[in-house]
Amino acid sequence: MIITLQAENPETGDKASYQMGARNSAAARDAFRHYLRGRGWTEAQISAAKIEQAPVALGAAAVCA
Repeated sequence: MIITLQAENPETGDKASYQMGARNSAAARDAFRHYLRGRGWTEAQISAAKIEQAPVALGAAAVCA
């Protein structure tokens, strides 16, 4: 299963998206938080950002099926 997460930094307006093949969303969220720290986001910015799962595109669902 491919999980796509996205977030917007409330302080800078920087938007980030991360895609990962994962068996559970918790592992994907941990990897995404690590990715955001690598982009220079502070822990406070990550906590304030609303990390959400992006909707699955119709084409992506067809590929996974």
